[in-house]
Amino acid sequence: MPPGVADDEGPAPDRCGASSRNVGRRGHGEGSVYRRSRDGKWVGSVELGRGTGGERIRRTVVRASKRAVLDRLDELRRQAAQGVAPDHARTVAQYLDWWGMNVLPGSVKESTVDDYRYIIATYVTPHVGRHRLAKLTPEHVQAMMRALEEAGYSPRTRQYARAVLRRALRWAEQTGLVARNAAALVDGPKKSGTKLDDTLTAAEARAVLDAASGDRLGALAVLVLSLGLRKGEALALRWPDIDLDAGELIVRGTLKRRKGAVLYLDTPKTAAGWRTVPLVGGTVEALREHYERQLAEQLASPVWIGSGHVFANTIGGPLDARNVTRWWHNLLSRAGVARRRFQATLGYSRSPRARLVCGQATRMVLPGCGLCPSAGVAAKQAHGTSGRIGTSSVPPRAHGFGGYRPDGSQ
Repeated sequence: MPPGVADDEGPAPDRCGASSRNVGRRGHGEGSVYRRSRDGKWVGSVELGRGTGGERIRRTVVRASKRAVLDRLDELRRQAAQGVAPDHARTVAQYLDWWGMNVLPGSVKESTVDDYRYIIATYVTPHVGRHRLAKLTPEHVQAMMRALEEAGYSPRTRQYARAVLRRALRWAEQTGLVARNAAALVDGPKKSGTKLDDTLTAAEARAVLDAASGDRLGALAVLVLSLGLRKGEALALRWPDIDLDAGELIVRGTLKRRKGAVLYLDTPKTAAGWRTVPLVGGTVEALREHYERQLAEQLASPVWIGSGHVFANTIGGPLDARNVTRWWHNLLSRAGVARRRFQATLGYSRSPRARLVCGQATRMVLPGCGLCPSAGVAAKQAHGTSGRIGTSSVPPRAHGFGGYRPDGSQ
């Protein structure tokens, strides 16, 4: 802070003349401490070394008592000795914006950067952004958490807001911009006592599959219910990722939307996310039928992007997840099933009741059958005119969306 600029907890000292202050002998190590005559407050200043340009760094503090001034000056000296130089110039909003643009990229995935920036702009900055970075306290963070709760936000959303702020302040603490991480000193929200369980029952899953029969995205319903794929993982699948003869597919990533309405393939968060999944009996048949339907759409369409995606839109481009969500809700309505999250398919495929269906003789093997040895044998015995579709002619362009027929050829 420039010489002569006061700590923002009080006004700058009056330097108009000797008559404006009571001059007396200062104690050893007290620095410049005096009582201002115009309001009776105590003023202290201390030099904390020199800046990068050689200029002196001098801090001025204003408090109601001499003891408070001396305590604050001692704290400033200790921070300077530890290499801490609190940032009194920027607000929390200014710092978070800078941190999101300069520190965060490269340390997390690009999609996570977008998520963090959204959380900061939506939940954090409106509540604590106006405070000076060096003056942010646990009380300020606690007030933010309370305001979010009163606004009706879920415990998960409030936890995200606190976690992102805590991460940003951790970097500030490590580099000496703040003396402590205020967000780390505040407890997170208590988790809800009841966990949402909207998992599909076996009867509901059968109804959904029946409703999906003949739908242009019917195979998507079969895959997510049978294999437990997440929505983004299923939408990222391309035909070269599927080997029908071997009865397996490879999950390589997740289809996501970047700011500006750009769809892209995001890599899995962990190595376990990149995996080979066995195709249980009914999925092989469903995928063959879906391939034939997509090929017919290509031949009938005057415009075909040819992204190579298994689940594409009507002109061969990648499907937007938001449109798939709307399709899912419409499918549930046709099946006579109450509105559920798309993730309900994931919960069903992993539920114990799904595994009970494995032994039943149905046209489509229902979710969970991948855990049954008989289902694995059925997948290996699946036969047809082709195995892995288009692997010989498709170059390894996992992130490209143009130039491919459904069979992978150019």
